[in-house]
Amino acid sequence: MDRRAFANRMEITKHGLLKKKFTGDEEPDLLIGKYGNEYLRWSGNEFLYLAARTRSGKGVGMVIPNCLHYRDSMVVFDPKLENFLITGGYRAAHGQEVFFCLTRADVCRNTNAIRTRLWFHTVGILVPISAEIPPIPTKM
Repeated sequence: MDRRAFANRMEITKHGLLKKKFTGDEEPDLLIGKYGNEYLRWSGNEFLYLAARTRSGKGVGMVIPNCLHYRDSMVVFDPKLENFLITGGYRAAHGQEVFFCLTRADVCRNTNAIRTRLWFHTVGILVPISAEIPPIPTKM
């Protein structure tokens, strides 16, 4: 028997997704949606992975609200700089250290090494850092 269905209010409440306030000793919460006029908030120490097609609203619907809401450290893959430019100033104004990291990876065909050059930008200072990831063996 097929039991797929959207959760009802009782199920959402049972799993604590309508909780209004999270204390400092609990894991920070993420905004994961809305039910009626209330935000669904999920708290846990697991990772959250979001994947959807291009231009589907991931940034405005999930990433930016959580960059503004999340009270702990976060790492955001932001190749177009949109999230950094929109939320970085707000996070910095509210006591977070904000770093911008521009990453460029070149795959070397001869050695299968990935060469990465990082620039960390904070308060107008650019610091170049280079790192090389050793080749991954093709045979064990």
